[in-house]
Amino acid sequence: MSALPVYIWYPDSFENPQRMLPTSLEAAQMLLEAHRDEPPSARADAQPFLAVARRLAEAALHGGFSDRFSACYQDIEIELTALAARHAIVEVPERGTYDELMLVLVDACAEAGMVLYDSHGKIWLPDGREIPEDDELMDLPTLLRPLAVV
Repeated sequence: MSALPVYIWYPDSFENPQRMLPTSLEAAQMLLEAHRDEPPSARADAQPFLAVARRLAEAALHGGFSDRFSACYQDIEIELTALAARHAIVEVPERGTYDELMLVLVDACAEAGMVLYDSHGKIWLPDGREIPEDDELMDLPTLLRPLAVV
């Protein structure tokens, strides 16, 4: 997939949800390495993944994003839910629309209670915290909002 992929996971689907909330970029990478190839547990909830997929599809169809984004994500629900059925941590397909993808994902993951780990060097936690906190260059929702047509 992407050279610097983006991953999402739902902490409550793991046996120890608190452990799945990374406190640093290094911790996120360790969690990713430990759980990336794991199938979802019996307690896994697919609804958060479906909610994120629906937000992406809705943005693709009605969000005023680029034609490329629209073409890439209007049918993402099937693909993303299939990935979530096979993996506890899902790599979100990026498809050359990184800025637009992140603009939607940051809000969608927060609303769904998911961790969003961008291997460019940023984590968004379900409680609204961002790691690193003081990295203004990675404040994507603020920086990218002018790109979205409302």
